[in-house]
Amino acid sequence: MKNISSIIYQNLGISPVVQQRLFTSIVLLFALALIRVLLLRIVTRRVGNSLILNDWRKAVNCGIVFMAITLMSYTWFADFESLSLFVGLTLAALIITLKELILNIAGWLTIIARKPFEVGHRIQVGTTAGDVVELGLLEFSVMEISSWSGSDQTTGRVLHIPNSKIFSETLANFSKGLDFIWDEITLVITFESNWAKAKEILKNIARQNAQDMLKTAQAHDKDPSKQVNISYDSSRLEIFTAVKQSGVELSLRFVCQLREKRLVENDLWEDILTAFALCEDIEFAYPTQRLYNAPAEGKAASNMSHAQFVS
Repeated sequence: MKNISSIIYQNLGISPVVQQRLFTSIVLLFALALIRVLLLRIVTRRVGNSLILNDWRKAVNCGIVFMAITLMSYTWFADFESLSLFVGLTLAALIITLKELILNIAGWLTIIARKPFEVGHRIQVGTTAGDVVELGLLEFSVMEISSWSGSDQTTGRVLHIPNSKIFSETLANFSKGLDFIWDEITLVITFESNWAKAKEILKNIARQNAQDMLKTAQAHDKDPSKQVNISYDSSRLEIFTAVKQSGVELSLRFVCQLREKRLVENDLWEDILTAFALCEDIEFAYPTQRLYNAPAEGKAASNMSHAQFVS
């Protein structure tokens, strides 16, 4: 070995110390590559879910890269008095420079352990809402809903959100524990309309359309396996009345399934339009404009008409 080292030094100018470090680096890299292959084989055999398997592969790769950087740094910069000091300084530097990466991995561990949401759940993180389609080591993906369409249906865009957002943003889960929400339809009729009759029509339509949905929701409420219990009482199917500037406002409050909100609203609106079209004493109110002719309709014209009447 000494002869080989001397030959390399004489021909290539590489000192024995550098040669030793190169040899150590090659051995370490080969060992880490072997460890990576073995770990991936073990994970592949024991994990059947493709999504979880992909996360494990990413975790193994990140761990091997971190070990390689640490061992290579210690091999080439071995002037520290102890390995513990070196590792401590290396970790401190990594935490500062790789803050986002570490937070994303911590977020992934939190998602896996606590399960605030899973694939298929409808969630909202901050102002972003969508259906979860993938959970990754550094980010999770959602199929966006209602960001610009306003219909609570998917827009077709897949958004990738860093896992660290679960620590800094408000997280809402629309699917965990229950699959039903309260929804409202609001309409305005003129002051001259028979608002009491319109209110009774809305109640009948709501009861006909939401009867099956309400029974399903009530059965959900009695299911002891659900983590969230909400009382779905048929008496809560109500019409709220308010007076607005342009007419009488009626708000129909009803229960619907999370992903069928738009379909239920469509059926209700079609029945409402059909029923109101048959009633001559019910008219929708809408913004209108009126032209005011001051010479003909103003105070002067009114006084002139009054004078002529007196004379």
